[in-house]
Amino acid sequence: MTSVTIKGIPVNFPFPPYEIQVNYMEKVIDCLQNRHNGVLESPTGTGKTLSLLCASLAWLEVKKAQIQAHRQNLCEDNDFLKELNSVAGGQSSRGFLGMPTIIYASRTHSQLSQAMQELKRTKYSHMKASVLGSREQMCIHEEVLNEKNNSMKIHLCRLKVRGRSCHYYNRVERKKEDPAITQLNIVDIEDIVKLGQCHKFCPYYMAKELKQHADIVFTPYNYLLDPKARKALGVELANNVVILDEAHNIEKICEESASMQIRSTDVTLCIEEVTTVMKALTENSVDFNDKEVPKDFTADELCVLKQFFLDFEKVLDEIELTSSAPEGTYFEGNHIFEMFNKAGVHISVEEAKKKGGDDWLSKATTRSRCRVLSYWCFSPGFGMNMLMDQGIHCVILTSGTLAPLKPLISELELNVGVRIENPHIVQGDQVCVKILTKGPDMEPLNCNYQNRDNPKYLRSLGTVIMNLIRIIPGGVLIFFPSYPIMQKCQQFWQGSGIWSGITQIKPVYVEPKDKLSFNSAMNDYYAKIQDPSYKGAIFMGVCRGKVSEGLDFADINGRAVFITGLPYPPLKDPRIILKKRYLDICHSKDKEYLTGDEWYSLEATRAINQAIGRVIRHRYDYGAIILLDSRFTSCRIKNNMSKWLQQHIKVMQNFGEIVKDLRAFFRNAKGTLPAPKIKESTKIENVAAEFDVPQTRKNGNFDFSTSSQSSSSDDNGLVNIHKRKLSSLENPMKKKKITVIANPKTATSLETSIKEFIVMVKKALDGDTFTRFLNTMTNYRTNANIHELKQSLDEIFLSRHNLRYIIKGVEPYIKDHHKEEFQKYCEKMQ
Repeated sequence: MTSVTIKGIPVNFPFPPYEIQVNYMEKVIDCLQNRHNGVLESPTGTGKTLSLLCASLAWLEVKKAQIQAHRQNLCEDNDFLKELNSVAGGQSSRGFLGMPTIIYASRTHSQLSQAMQELKRTKYSHMKASVLGSREQMCIHEEVLNEKNNSMKIHLCRLKVRGRSCHYYNRVERKKEDPAITQLNIVDIEDIVKLGQCHKFCPYYMAKELKQHADIVFTPYNYLLDPKARKALGVELANNVVILDEAHNIEKICEESASMQIRSTDVTLCIEEVTTVMKALTENSVDFNDKEVPKDFTADELCVLKQFFLDFEKVLDEIELTSSAPEGTYFEGNHIFEMFNKAGVHISVEEAKKKGGDDWLSKATTRSRCRVLSYWCFSPGFGMNMLMDQGIHCVILTSGTLAPLKPLISELELNVGVRIENPHIVQGDQVCVKILTKGPDMEPLNCNYQNRDNPKYLRSLGTVIMNLIRIIPGGVLIFFPSYPIMQKCQQFWQGSGIWSGITQIKPVYVEPKDKLSFNSAMNDYYAKIQDPSYKGAIFMGVCRGKVSEGLDFADINGRAVFITGLPYPPLKDPRIILKKRYLDICHSKDKEYLTGDEWYSLEATRAINQAIGRVIRHRYDYGAIILLDSRFTSCRIKNNMSKWLQQHIKVMQNFGEIVKDLRAFFRNAKGTLPAPKIKESTKIENVAAEFDVPQTRKNGNFDFSTSSQSSSSDDNGLVNIHKRKLSSLENPMKKKKITVIANPKTATSLETSIKEFIVMVKKALDGDTFTRFLNTMTNYRTNANIHELKQSLDEIFLSRHNLRYIIKGVEPYIKDHHKEEFQKYCEKMQ
């Protein structure tokens, strides 16, 4: 670990931080010390998450010491207290309100999981960290899990909890003080679910208990911005630090948190449900005047409720729709109160409207068309202000793609005291950015609405991709503006023979919409990248999709990304039309706001910037970015792209130029840039393999007493989920196999070789798993039980497909009489 003092705060970092990381941490600490809100941009691949966690937790340690010192009533003249006050920052206007908590929010649970893995490899892994998840992710009740519908799962769970018939929930209160729970530090969703299964308690409700004592709580955005979700989960914001990572989506999320939709079919369903309850009550002759029977509602109340729904349905029906307005009929926001007023909803309680007879049991009129009442908020500042009104310490917004910052800050109506736009850490020879405006047949490449169905365009686009992927080693990502466009290209290429040409070069995977199929496709893609009998693989996805945001395609997993068009939001969408109109009005009053057209363009380029960020993931990574649309030459589009990228953009005049430049780029990059980190960390002679395996052995024993004490640092400072190997993957045509060669080295070289292997394993696994791995190998050395060894390795690596190369690395330390059995085991695991 490296310790660096920033603005008086000692920050422990896993390795010597780069200058841009120090600058970033300085801004984070500035926000925390002075209670300033911050907007911090740092490109993907610069160690943003690691810097954010280390800086904020370093400050939190000092802040906790300051609060404890004040509780001990130390004299104000005490030098120690003075120093704490100067570096931790002053108290709030209401005094010291207790220990602050850092609330770290991101868009998805996979992004949160990556952040928690980052935390585990820092010196701050001793601090308490918990995560908030949904019932869908955490429920382990067998009956609830059998439900296929998520909504039904939630309702069934609530019923069981309310009736105390869930034995897992009933054990939470008893188990929350169990040392097996309280002694844990960093607990992610996977950890708490496994603990729940082992100790028979509910992970969902235990997570809510754990957050009460956490130093840092990880949560998705919507749990913070939705007041109902915040209340349900007991999320307290007063005096706490809120960090919104991947905040390039924050405007949309703030708007959605204050928006809603009501369909006429929903109102009709409500009428039918109330009618069903009323019928059941009359048929069962329930006496509502019986005061001994507890009741949730009265007949009069049901009458009022049904009449409201009937009146509201009528109000929706009476709204005139004109075919000349593509966005539908729209009103100012306060018009909704007038609509409710017409439906009989007033401040004072209104008596039920009596119509005589059995008319109160009549059903709603069935209509052929569904109407939708959309109550949209176009000002993200409304949602942000609701957050700020909770009395938070400060909020930090950060992402790799926030620029331009001024209009973002204006829209959020946020008082920002700290901001930064970091450059990238990579050099010019590590990135190749090309705009290709025409295909080999000189057909213009333009994926606009008028041209996207043009067979000549589709054929030219497919031909470009088929020819360029021959030059690119390893993994290739191809992003389309939308699912329909991706499907259109796929169908055309399959019918024209281009698809078969592409698949003969590299296997192709297409991004599915459902989660299960997506995970399977990703695993297959990574497996093909790792397999030296293939020349890499291709993954086709869409901008704003699962692949384009939050996933890591470092090194050989992603050597190039193709962007086939500009992912503009649907122009005819009523919400888009009205959002543009709203911004034009705001811009006419305040020039800090974007115009509607500027926002529309920025929406496309932010999605592109996110997709591009999947490839360049750390300091020594390299890759090509190929923009296949002539509209990328527009000054507006280029200026909205990430600043670090702009200086590298080059427009290609013909197809031959891009072929020549790509060949030279990958040839030079492979020859001059360092190999992936795992290969670099284990320089072993006499090995020809896909895995970095130390070949030195002595009597088949693994001497773990020489375990390295080196810190598990990684120069890039990032979570690389799928670390792939090595020279054989960069040049998959040269398939190699492991050959164990007797190597009569000295005891010193033996210790060095073992140490190198341990360092490699230590970097790949988290602390607890690494300790378990060491114990497994030590037990094998002691008892020579190969079956026990295989079982333990299965448990460790069963869910870690990308780390199974470590199993192969164990082979040189297997005793001779177990070699054949272990080799078969390795083949099965691959």
